[in-house]
Amino acid sequence: MYGKIFASTFTGSMYGAGANIFAVWGYIIANAKGGKIELNPIMLSNILGMAVADVDSVLISLSSPDLSSRNSDENGRRIVREGQFQWRVVSHALYRGMRDSDEQRAYNANAQRKSRARKKSDVNTECQSGSIGVNRGQSSSIHTEAEAEAEAYIPPTPRGGVCDRLKALWHPSRVGNARHVEKECVKALESVSASVLVLCAEAYLDTVPDMRYQRTLARWLRDRSWEPFVKTLGIPDPITADMVGPDPVGVL
Repeated sequence: MYGKIFASTFTGSMYGAGANIFAVWGYIIANAKGGKIELNPIMLSNILGMAVADVDSVLISLSSPDLSSRNSDENGRRIVREGQFQWRVVSHALYRGMRDSDEQRAYNANAQRKSRARKKSDVNTECQSGSIGVNRGQSSSIHTEAEAEAEAYIPPTPRGGVCDRLKALWHPSRVGNARHVEKECVKALESVSASVLVLCAEAYLDTVPDMRYQRTLARWLRDRSWEPFVKTLGIPDPITADMVGPDPVGVL
């Protein structure tokens, strides 16, 4: 069993309530199941190292009305007695939902990172297999330097393709107006190559994994937010970068 203690616990109406209150409340949060918990004062006194009388005092306090509580249910009571040792945790469902929401956001951010890594890996594999051109069981051919350079050439990506690739990187809710994205993408490609633009987008999303704080794709393009990443990634010529050698992100 485990529970999540929110920072607001220590700054609300329980502020300054004392160590005994927070010790018992922490035990309740960690052990409540489905909003229910069994609280035996004698058992709690042994677990928490408190006098039985102090445990009883805390249970009275937590089950008393608190008109200053952020949660007004049950007049601000934190627990309600339902039997000799059985208690109901009033805010359990509320804070459980908040915890699930936080975990879902973290899961979504992690899923986006994995998706971007998988797509980039697929592109690298395609590029490598195309440039090597050697079948299994066959010995590799000897190429002249000129032939090797010709095989390493990767044609520029069509503008429509890079726009679709950028949309795939962003969460659908953070793409923005589709027409604005198309317009800003075309403008961006006047200053930076398709492959570099995608590379910068991946770098940006890696630095802001929580999509709540990510700029929409339309705004990211409009504000030329890719420019700092061109410098960070050390790309000398962002316009022709996808035409010099086997750039892994040159094929989209």
